[in-house]
Amino acid sequence: MDLTKQTLANVHEWASRIRQGDFSARLPATECATPAGLADDINRLAEWLESLALERELELKRQQERLEERVQLANELHDSLAQTLAGLKFQVRVLDDTLRQDNELAIWHEMERIEHSLDEANIELRELIADFRAPVTAHGLVPALRKLLSRFRKESGTETVLQNQSGELVLDGEAEVQILRIVREALNNARKHSQANMVRVLLSQGPHGLLRVMIEDDGAGISPQVDDGAGDQHFGLAIMRERAASIGGNLYIESEPGEGTRVVLEWVPQAEEQVAEIVEAEHR
Repeated sequence: MDLTKQTLANVHEWASRIRQGDFSARLPATECATPAGLADDINRLAEWLESLALERELELKRQQERLEERVQLANELHDSLAQTLAGLKFQVRVLDDTLRQDNELAIWHEMERIEHSLDEANIELRELIADFRAPVTAHGLVPALRKLLSRFRKESGTETVLQNQSGELVLDGEAEVQILRIVREALNNARKHSQANMVRVLLSQGPHGLLRVMIEDDGAGISPQVDDGAGDQHFGLAIMRERAASIGGNLYIESEPGEGTRVVLEWVPQAEEQVAEIVEAEHR
C-alpha cells in the first residue's frame, strides 16, 4: 500500500473511532505529503471533540448527583417530616371536632398536642437541614454520631453516651449515611415514645469484621403490638429495617414494656451474600 492510501486508511480509521465515541483517537504521522496542516487540523478537531465530550460527561455527572440529592431529600422528608405533618393534620381535625363540643379542658389538651407536634416537626426539619449542610462523609461516622447525640441531648434533655469500641471506622459513604440515619430514627423514637432518661450508642466489631451498632434506652419499651401493627412508631421501625437491608445488614429490636428498647444493627462491609453467613456464625 502506497503512502497516500495509507494516509486515507488512517483518516478512515480515525473517523470510525470518533463515530464510536473514542474521542482520544489521533491521526498518526506519516511520510506522505498531505495538504498543509491537514493532520494537525484533524488532531486539533479530535482534541476539541474529546474536550467537549469530557465537559458533557462532567455535566451529566453533576446532574446525576443533583438528582440523587433530590431523591435523597425526598426520601428523608417522607420518612420523617411527612409522617409528623400527617399526624398534625389529624390532630387539627380532632381540634375542630372538640371546638364544636365547647369543652374548654379538651380544647386546651388538643392544642397542647398540636404544639408538641409542631415542636417535633421543627426539630426534624432542623435535623434534615443540618444533615444536608454537613454530609456525614465530610468527617466520618464517629464524629457525625457525636454531633448527632450532642444535638439530641440539647433538644430533648435526655442524657446520651457514645461508646466506640471499633477504633477508627473507614466505611463507604452510603453505609455511613444509612447507619447515621438508623441511629437518628432510633433517637427520634426514643424522644417521641420512650420517655427515656438515658440513651447509649455502642459501636463494636466482632472477630469476623461484623460491625455492631447498638442504640439502647431505659424508657417505656415497645409492646409487640406496636412492632407488628401500625402508627408512626411502627413506621419508624420499618424505616430502620429498610435502611439496614439497603446496605446488606440486619436490624433487630429487643424490647419489653417498661424495660427500655435496644436497636441492634449488624453489618459487614462485604458483599451482601456474605452477610447472612457471617451473622449466623456470630450468633452461634
